[in-house]
Amino acid sequence: MKKISLWIFSSLLALLVITSCQKENIDTLTEKEETVVPTITTISPPANALFSRTSNGSTAAESGIDFDCVTIIFPFNLLDNKGMVHEVANEAIFIELFEATWDSTEYIVDFEFPLNATVDNGEVIVIENNDQLGALFAECVPDGGWDDFIFPAYLIDDENSCYKTVYPISLEDGIDGSIITVEDEAAFIEVLVEKEVYFHFPINLTDETEVISVASVEELFNTLFSCNEVYEDSLGWDYEDGFEYIYCYEINFPFDVFTSDGEIKTVNNHEELCDLMLQGELTDYVYPLTLTSPEGEEVTANSAEELEILFEQCDAEVGEFEQSDVFLLALLAQPFTEDSTSVCYTINYPISGTYEDEIVFVFNSDKEIFEYQSNPTSSETENARLDLVYPIGITRQSDNQVITINSIEDLFDVIQECYDGEE
Repeated sequence: MKKISLWIFSSLLALLVITSCQKENIDTLTEKEETVVPTITTISPPANALFSRTSNGSTAAESGIDFDCVTIIFPFNLLDNKGMVHEVANEAIFIELFEATWDSTEYIVDFEFPLNATVDNGEVIVIENNDQLGALFAECVPDGGWDDFIFPAYLIDDENSCYKTVYPISLEDGIDGSIITVEDEAAFIEVLVEKEVYFHFPINLTDETEVISVASVEELFNTLFSCNEVYEDSLGWDYEDGFEYIYCYEINFPFDVFTSDGEIKTVNNHEELCDLMLQGELTDYVYPLTLTSPEGEEVTANSAEELEILFEQCDAEVGEFEQSDVFLLALLAQPFTEDSTSVCYTINYPISGTYEDEIVFVFNSDKEIFEYQSNPTSSETENARLDLVYPIGITRQSDNQVITINSIEDLFDVIQECYDGEE
Protein backbone atom coordinates (compact mmCIF):
# COMPACT_ATOMS: atom_id res chain seq x y z
CA MET A 1 0.00 0.00 0.00
CA LYS A 2 1.43 3.34 -0.98
CA LYS A 3 1.36 6.13 1.56
CA ILE A 4 -0.04 9.43 0.37
CA SER A 5 2.51 12.24 0.34
CA LEU A 6 1.59 15.76 1.37
CA TRP A 7 1.76 17.13 -2.15
CA ILE A 8 -0.61 14.48 -3.47
CA PHE A 9 -2.92 15.17 -0.59
CA SER A 10 -2.88 18.88 -1.37
CA SER A 11 -3.65 18.21 -5.03
CA LEU A 12 -6.66 16.09 -4.13
CA LEU A 13 -7.96 18.72 -1.77
CA ALA A 14 -7.72 21.35 -4.46
CA LEU A 15 -10.36 19.57 -6.52
CA LEU A 16 -13.12 19.97 -3.95
CA VAL A 17 -11.86 22.47 -1.38
CA ILE A 18 -11.55 26.09 -2.44
CA THR A 19 -9.32 28.09 -0.15
CA SER A 20 -10.36 31.66 0.37
CA CYS A 21 -8.31 34.58 -0.86
CA GLN A 22 -8.38 37.63 1.38
CA LYS A 23 -10.94 36.09 3.66
CA GLU A 24 -11.26 37.51 7.15
CA ASN A 25 -12.27 35.48 10.18
CA ILE A 26 -14.71 36.81 12.72
CA ASP A 27 -15.79 35.40 16.05
CA THR A 28 -19.33 34.33 16.80
CA LEU A 29 -21.31 37.53 17.02
CA THR A 30 -23.72 38.57 19.73
CA GLU A 31 -26.45 40.71 18.25
CA LYS A 32 -27.13 44.04 19.92
CA GLU A 33 -29.53 46.38 18.20
CA GLU A 34 -28.91 50.09 17.75
CA THR A 35 -30.43 52.50 15.26
CA VAL A 36 -28.55 55.29 13.54
CA VAL A 37 -30.64 58.20 12.33
CA PRO A 38 -29.44 60.86 9.88
CA THR A 39 -27.50 63.77 11.35
CA ILE A 40 -25.63 66.74 9.93
CA THR A 41 -22.86 66.67 12.49
CA THR A 42 -19.28 65.81 11.58
CA ILE A 43 -18.25 62.39 12.86
CA SER A 44 -15.29 62.32 15.25
CA PRO A 45 -14.69 58.64 15.93
CA PRO A 46 -11.86 57.28 18.10
CA ALA A 47 -10.19 56.10 14.88
CA ASN A 48 -11.23 56.45 11.26
CA ALA A 49 -12.75 53.10 10.26
CA LEU A 50 -11.66 53.61 6.64
CA PHE A 51 -8.13 52.69 7.66
CA SER A 52 -9.29 49.06 7.69
CA ARG A 53 -9.92 49.16 3.93
CA THR A 54 -6.47 50.15 2.67
CA SER A 55 -4.90 48.02 -0.05
CA ASN A 56 -1.18 47.89 0.62
CA GLY A 57 0.98 46.83 -2.28
CA SER A 58 -1.52 47.96 -4.90
CA THR A 59 -0.60 49.47 -8.24
CA ALA A 60 -1.22 52.88 -6.68
CA ALA A 61 1.35 52.31 -3.90
CA GLU A 62 3.97 54.60 -5.45
CA SER A 63 1.62 57.57 -5.74
CA GLY A 64 -0.53 57.09 -2.65
CA ILE A 65 -2.51 54.80 -0.39
CA ASP A 66 -5.32 52.94 -2.11
CA PHE A 67 -8.72 52.82 -0.36
CA ASP A 68 -10.49 50.58 -2.88
CA CYS A 69 -11.57 53.19 -5.49
CA VAL A 70 -9.99 56.26 -3.86
CA THR A 71 -6.24 56.85 -3.69
CA ILE A 72 -4.95 59.36 -1.13
CA ILE A 73 -1.95 61.02 -2.79
CA PHE A 74 1.42 61.35 -1.03
CA PRO A 75 2.36 63.29 0.94
CA PHE A 76 -0.45 63.60 3.47
CA ASN A 77 -0.68 63.91 7.24
CA LEU A 78 -2.19 61.71 9.93
CA LEU A 79 -3.27 62.83 13.38
CA ASP A 80 -2.88 60.94 16.63
CA ASN A 81 -5.28 61.24 19.54
CA LYS A 82 -3.13 63.94 21.17
CA GLY A 83 -3.28 66.17 18.11
CA MET A 84 0.26 65.45 16.93
CA VAL A 85 0.79 65.51 13.15
CA HIS A 86 2.62 62.66 11.39
CA GLU A 87 3.68 63.22 7.78
CA VAL A 88 3.27 60.27 5.42
CA ALA A 89 5.53 60.56 2.39
CA ASN A 90 5.29 56.95 1.17
CA GLU A 91 3.68 53.60 1.82
CA ALA A 92 6.51 52.39 4.06
CA ILE A 93 5.93 55.25 6.50
CA PHE A 94 2.17 54.64 6.46
CA ILE A 95 2.66 50.96 7.29
CA GLU A 96 5.26 51.78 9.93
CA LEU A 97 2.88 54.14 11.70
CA PHE A 98 0.19 51.49 11.97
CA GLU A 99 2.60 48.71 12.89
CA ALA A 100 4.27 50.80 15.58
CA THR A 101 3.74 49.80 19.20
CA TRP A 102 1.21 52.36 20.38
CA ASP A 103 -0.04 52.29 23.92
CA SER A 104 -3.60 52.97 25.05
CA THR A 105 -2.87 56.67 25.50
CA GLU A 106 -1.46 57.46 22.05
CA TYR A 107 -2.53 56.19 18.63
CA ILE A 108 -3.41 57.30 15.09
CA VAL A 109 -7.01 58.45 14.78
CA ASP A 110 -7.59 60.29 11.52
CA PHE A 111 -6.37 62.14 8.46
CA GLU A 112 -5.49 65.81 8.52
CA PHE A 113 -7.65 67.50 5.91
CA PRO A 114 -7.65 68.65 3.16
CA LEU A 115 -6.38 65.66 1.16
CA ASN A 116 -5.49 65.30 -2.50
CA ALA A 117 -6.93 62.14 -3.99
CA THR A 118 -7.34 60.29 -7.27
CA VAL A 119 -10.64 58.58 -8.11
CA ASP A 120 -11.27 55.67 -10.48
CA ASN A 121 -11.47 57.77 -13.63
CA GLY A 122 -8.06 59.31 -12.91
CA GLU A 123 -9.40 62.71 -11.85
CA VAL A 124 -7.50 64.43 -9.03
CA ILE A 125 -9.79 65.97 -6.44
CA VAL A 126 -9.49 67.73 -3.07
CA ILE A 127 -11.24 66.13 -0.08
CA GLU A 128 -12.06 68.72 2.56
CA ASN A 129 -13.40 66.52 5.39
CA ASN A 130 -14.49 63.07 6.51
CA ASP A 131 -17.98 63.55 5.12
CA GLN A 132 -16.61 63.98 1.59
CA LEU A 133 -14.19 61.07 2.03
CA GLY A 134 -16.98 58.86 3.36
CA ALA A 135 -19.28 59.74 0.46
CA LEU A 136 -16.55 58.83 -2.05
CA PHE A 137 -15.58 55.67 -0.26
CA ALA A 138 -19.16 54.48 0.28
CA GLU A 139 -19.53 53.60 -3.40
CA CYS A 140 -16.19 51.77 -3.66
CA VAL A 141 -16.79 48.14 -4.60
CA PRO A 142 -14.77 45.89 -2.23
CA ASP A 143 -12.15 43.67 -3.86
CA GLY A 144 -11.82 41.37 -0.84
CA GLY A 145 -12.59 41.05 2.84
CA TRP A 146 -15.50 38.63 2.42
CA ASP A 147 -16.06 34.99 3.26
CA ASP A 148 -19.06 32.65 3.28
CA PHE A 149 -20.79 34.69 5.98
CA ILE A 150 -19.62 38.32 5.87
CA PHE A 151 -19.32 40.96 3.14
CA PRO A 152 -17.94 44.50 3.66
CA ALA A 153 -20.78 47.01 3.51
CA TYR A 154 -20.79 49.53 0.68
CA LEU A 155 -23.37 51.74 -0.98
CA ILE A 156 -25.03 49.78 -3.79
CA ASP A 157 -26.69 52.26 -6.15
CA ASP A 158 -26.97 53.18 -9.82
CA GLU A 159 -23.38 54.45 -9.80
CA ASN A 160 -21.98 50.93 -9.37
CA SER A 161 -24.80 48.46 -10.05
CA CYS A 162 -28.14 47.90 -11.73
CA TYR A 163 -29.55 47.60 -8.20
CA LYS A 164 -30.03 50.12 -5.40
CA THR A 165 -30.03 49.70 -1.64
CA VAL A 166 -33.45 49.65 0.03
CA TYR A 167 -33.63 51.33 3.45
CA PRO A 168 -33.69 50.70 6.31
CA ILE A 169 -30.75 48.29 6.15
CA SER A 170 -28.93 46.42 8.92
CA LEU A 171 -25.15 46.43 9.25
CA GLU A 172 -22.92 44.36 11.49
CA ASP A 173 -20.14 45.96 13.50
CA GLY A 174 -16.94 44.04 12.72
CA ILE A 175 -15.47 44.83 16.12
CA ASP A 176 -18.15 44.11 18.71
CA GLY A 177 -20.78 42.30 16.62
CA SER A 178 -23.58 44.78 17.32
CA ILE A 179 -26.30 45.20 14.70
CA ILE A 180 -26.77 48.75 13.44
CA THR A 181 -29.90 49.81 11.57
CA VAL A 182 -29.47 52.76 9.21
CA GLU A 183 -32.48 54.61 7.91
CA ASP A 184 -31.14 56.32 4.78
CA GLU A 185 -28.06 56.95 2.63
CA ALA A 186 -26.72 59.77 4.81
CA ALA A 187 -26.77 57.54 7.88
CA PHE A 188 -25.18 54.71 5.87
CA ILE A 189 -22.22 56.91 4.87
CA GLU A 190 -21.91 58.19 8.43
CA VAL A 191 -21.56 54.66 9.78
CA LEU A 192 -19.01 53.67 7.12
CA VAL A 193 -16.65 56.39 8.30
CA GLU A 194 -17.24 55.64 11.97
CA LYS A 195 -17.15 51.84 12.03
CA GLU A 196 -15.86 48.75 10.25
CA VAL A 197 -19.15 47.25 9.13
CA TYR A 198 -20.50 44.33 7.12
CA PHE A 199 -23.91 43.65 5.60
CA HIS A 200 -26.24 41.92 8.06
CA PHE A 201 -28.41 39.58 6.00
CA PRO A 202 -31.06 39.62 4.79
CA ILE A 203 -30.82 42.94 2.96
CA ASN A 204 -33.15 44.33 0.30
CA LEU A 205 -32.15 45.64 -3.13
CA THR A 206 -34.30 47.02 -5.93
CA ASP A 207 -33.93 47.36 -9.69
CA GLU A 208 -36.76 49.92 -9.66
CA THR A 209 -39.27 47.27 -10.76
CA GLU A 210 -39.17 44.90 -7.80
CA VAL A 211 -37.58 44.50 -4.38
CA ILE A 212 -35.26 41.51 -3.99
CA SER A 213 -34.43 40.01 -0.61
CA VAL A 214 -30.79 38.88 -0.39
CA ALA A 215 -30.25 36.35 2.39
CA SER A 216 -26.54 35.45 2.16
CA VAL A 217 -23.15 36.31 0.68
CA GLU A 218 -23.71 33.81 -2.12
CA GLU A 219 -27.08 35.36 -2.97
CA LEU A 220 -25.49 38.82 -2.95
CA PHE A 221 -22.88 37.73 -5.49
CA ASN A 222 -25.55 36.10 -7.65
CA THR A 223 -27.72 39.21 -7.52
CA LEU A 224 -24.87 41.57 -8.39
CA PHE A 225 -23.61 39.20 -11.09
CA SER A 226 -27.04 39.22 -12.71
CA CYS A 227 -26.31 42.76 -13.93
CA ASN A 228 -23.74 41.24 -16.30
CA GLU A 229 -24.83 40.06 -19.72
CA VAL A 230 -22.52 37.03 -19.58
CA TYR A 231 -22.42 34.41 -16.80
CA GLU A 232 -25.31 35.98 -14.98
CA ASP A 233 -24.70 34.12 -11.74
CA SER A 234 -21.65 33.35 -9.65
CA LEU A 235 -21.79 29.57 -10.09
CA GLY A 236 -18.67 29.32 -12.23
CA TRP A 237 -16.70 32.13 -10.66
CA ASP A 238 -14.61 31.37 -7.61
CA TYR A 239 -15.39 34.63 -5.81
CA GLU A 240 -14.04 33.12 -2.57
CA ASP A 241 -10.61 33.01 -4.20
CA GLY A 242 -10.64 36.60 -5.39
CA PHE A 243 -11.99 35.92 -8.91
CA GLU A 244 -8.79 34.14 -9.93
CA TYR A 245 -10.58 30.97 -11.06
CA ILE A 246 -13.59 30.23 -13.22
CA TYR A 247 -14.83 26.68 -12.93
CA CYS A 248 -11.63 24.59 -12.73
CA TYR A 249 -9.47 27.02 -14.74
CA GLU A 250 -7.09 29.66 -13.48
CA ILE A 251 -7.49 33.04 -15.13
CA ASN A 252 -4.41 34.39 -16.90
CA PHE A 253 -3.98 38.12 -16.42
CA PRO A 254 -4.02 40.39 -18.32
CA PHE A 255 -6.93 39.66 -20.64
CA ASP A 256 -9.46 41.78 -22.52
CA VAL A 257 -13.22 42.02 -22.06
CA PHE A 258 -16.11 43.95 -23.57
CA THR A 259 -17.80 46.34 -21.14
CA SER A 260 -21.40 47.56 -21.04
CA ASP A 261 -20.52 50.72 -22.97
CA GLY A 262 -19.19 48.61 -25.86
CA GLU A 263 -15.54 49.35 -25.18
CA ILE A 264 -12.70 46.86 -24.84
CA LYS A 265 -11.01 46.97 -21.43
CA THR A 266 -7.82 45.23 -20.36
CA VAL A 267 -8.16 43.51 -16.98
CA ASN A 268 -4.78 43.44 -15.25
CA ASN A 269 -5.53 41.78 -11.92
CA HIS A 270 -8.25 40.28 -9.77
CA GLU A 271 -9.10 43.65 -8.16
CA GLU A 272 -10.04 45.08 -11.56
CA LEU A 273 -12.00 41.92 -12.37
CA CYS A 274 -13.85 42.18 -9.03
CA ASP A 275 -14.91 45.73 -9.89
CA LEU A 276 -16.19 44.76 -13.33
CA MET A 277 -18.06 41.68 -12.15
CA LEU A 278 -19.70 43.23 -9.10
CA GLN A 279 -20.68 46.36 -11.01
CA GLY A 280 -22.23 44.36 -13.85
CA GLU A 281 -19.89 45.85 -16.44
CA LEU A 282 -18.66 42.62 -18.05
CA THR A 283 -20.63 41.78 -21.18
CA ASP A 284 -18.28 39.33 -22.93
CA TYR A 285 -14.69 38.19 -23.27
CA VAL A 286 -12.45 39.19 -26.13
CA TYR A 287 -11.38 35.96 -27.83
CA PRO A 288 -9.07 34.13 -27.97
CA LEU A 289 -9.10 33.68 -24.18
CA THR A 290 -6.26 31.76 -22.55
CA LEU A 291 -6.74 29.87 -19.26
CA THR A 292 -4.66 27.44 -17.24
CA SER A 293 -6.05 23.96 -16.66
CA PRO A 294 -5.86 22.05 -13.35
CA GLU A 295 -2.90 20.17 -14.85
CA GLY A 296 -1.03 23.45 -15.36
CA GLU A 297 -1.43 23.47 -19.13
CA GLU A 298 -2.53 26.54 -21.06
CA VAL A 299 -5.79 26.08 -22.98
CA THR A 300 -7.30 28.53 -25.43
CA ALA A 301 -10.93 29.23 -26.23
CA ASN A 302 -11.45 30.97 -29.57
CA SER A 303 -15.17 31.55 -29.05
CA ALA A 304 -17.91 31.40 -26.46
CA GLU A 305 -18.83 27.96 -27.76
CA GLU A 306 -15.30 26.64 -27.23
CA LEU A 307 -15.24 28.17 -23.74
CA GLU A 308 -18.46 26.35 -22.87
CA ILE A 309 -16.89 23.08 -24.01
CA LEU A 310 -13.96 23.69 -21.66
CA PHE A 311 -16.36 24.30 -18.78
CA GLU A 312 -18.20 21.07 -19.59
CA GLN A 313 -14.87 19.24 -19.35
CA CYS A 314 -14.51 20.65 -15.82
CA ASP A 315 -17.89 19.18 -14.92
CA ALA A 316 -16.88 15.81 -16.35
CA GLU A 317 -13.62 15.77 -14.38
CA VAL A 318 -15.41 16.68 -11.16
CA GLY A 319 -18.05 14.03 -11.76
CA GLU A 320 -15.42 11.36 -12.40
CA PHE A 321 -13.54 12.44 -9.29
CA GLU A 322 -16.65 12.19 -7.13
CA GLN A 323 -17.17 8.62 -8.27
CA SER A 324 -13.84 7.75 -6.60
CA ASP A 325 -15.30 8.22 -3.12
CA VAL A 326 -14.35 4.77 -1.85
CA PHE A 327 -10.75 4.90 -2.99
CA LEU A 328 -10.29 8.49 -1.81
CA LEU A 329 -11.75 7.65 1.58
CA ALA A 330 -9.06 5.01 2.09
CA LEU A 331 -6.30 6.99 0.40
CA LEU A 332 -6.78 10.04 2.60
CA ALA A 333 -6.81 7.87 5.71
CA GLN A 334 -3.11 7.15 5.13
CA PRO A 335 -0.20 9.02 6.81
CA PHE A 336 0.43 12.57 5.59
CA THR A 337 3.98 11.80 4.42
CA GLU A 338 6.12 8.71 3.85
CA ASP A 339 8.10 9.53 7.01
CA SER A 340 5.02 10.04 9.17
CA THR A 341 2.82 7.67 11.12
CA SER A 342 0.24 10.37 11.85
CA VAL A 343 -3.15 9.97 10.15
CA CYS A 344 -6.16 12.22 10.03
CA TYR A 345 -8.77 9.55 10.66
CA THR A 346 -9.50 5.85 10.56
CA ILE A 347 -12.49 4.34 8.79
CA ASN A 348 -15.16 2.61 10.84
CA TYR A 349 -15.74 -0.55 8.78
CA PRO A 350 -17.63 -2.12 7.18
CA ILE A 351 -18.50 0.32 4.40
CA SER A 352 -20.21 -0.21 1.05
CA GLY A 353 -19.70 1.06 -2.48
CA THR A 354 -21.95 0.84 -5.52
CA TYR A 355 -21.23 0.70 -9.23
CA GLU A 356 -23.90 2.29 -11.42
CA ASP A 357 -26.34 1.88 -8.51
CA GLU A 358 -26.57 -1.85 -9.21
CA ILE A 359 -23.59 -3.80 -7.90
CA VAL A 360 -22.79 -3.44 -4.21
CA PHE A 361 -19.35 -4.14 -2.75
CA VAL A 362 -18.69 -4.38 0.98
CA PHE A 363 -15.23 -3.52 2.29
CA ASN A 364 -13.84 -4.38 5.73
CA SER A 365 -10.39 -2.72 5.56
CA ASP A 366 -8.22 -0.19 3.72
CA LYS A 367 -6.34 -3.13 2.23
CA GLU A 368 -9.47 -4.54 0.60
CA ILE A 369 -10.20 -1.17 -1.01
CA PHE A 370 -6.68 -0.84 -2.44
CA GLU A 371 -6.76 -4.44 -3.68
CA TYR A 372 -10.07 -3.78 -5.42
CA GLN A 373 -8.70 -0.61 -7.00
CA SER A 374 -5.74 -2.56 -8.40
CA ASN A 375 -7.68 -5.69 -9.37
CA PRO A 376 -11.39 -5.21 -10.07
CA THR A 377 -13.31 -8.42 -9.41
CA SER A 378 -14.82 -8.76 -12.89
CA SER A 379 -14.60 -7.35 -16.38
CA GLU A 380 -17.98 -5.76 -15.80
CA THR A 381 -16.47 -3.50 -13.15
CA GLU A 382 -13.02 -3.05 -14.63
CA ASN A 383 -11.72 0.47 -13.88
CA ALA A 384 -14.98 1.18 -12.05
CA ARG A 385 -15.02 4.13 -9.69
CA LEU A 386 -17.31 3.28 -6.84
CA ASP A 387 -19.79 5.56 -5.13
CA LEU A 388 -19.80 5.40 -1.35
CA VAL A 389 -23.04 4.47 0.36
CA TYR A 390 -23.59 7.26 2.89
CA PRO A 391 -23.63 7.85 5.77
CA ILE A 392 -20.33 6.36 6.94
CA GLY A 393 -18.40 6.73 10.19
CA ILE A 394 -14.80 7.76 10.73
CA THR A 395 -12.79 8.31 13.89
CA ARG A 396 -10.70 11.49 14.00
CA GLN A 397 -7.35 10.58 15.51
CA SER A 398 -6.53 13.94 17.09
CA ASP A 399 -9.32 13.58 19.67
CA ASN A 400 -10.69 10.06 19.00
CA GLN A 401 -14.06 11.57 18.05
CA VAL A 402 -16.43 9.51 15.91
CA ILE A 403 -17.78 11.63 13.06
CA THR A 404 -20.65 10.83 10.71
CA ILE A 405 -19.92 11.68 7.07
CA ASN A 406 -22.87 12.31 4.76
CA SER A 407 -21.02 13.40 1.62
CA ILE A 408 -17.54 13.68 0.11
CA GLU A 409 -17.70 17.40 0.90
CA ASP A 410 -18.16 16.56 4.60
CA LEU A 411 -15.12 14.30 4.41
CA PHE A 412 -12.97 17.00 2.87
CA ASP A 413 -14.03 19.45 5.56
CA VAL A 414 -12.57 17.05 8.13
CA ILE A 415 -9.47 16.51 6.00
CA GLN A 416 -8.95 20.26 5.65
CA GLU A 417 -8.93 20.60 9.45
CA CYS A 418 -6.34 17.84 9.72
CA TYR A 419 -4.24 19.37 6.96
CA ASP A 420 -4.33 22.81 8.60
CA GLY A 421 -3.11 21.20 11.81
CA GLU A 422 -0.11 19.71 10.03
CA GLU A 423 1.11 23.05 8.65
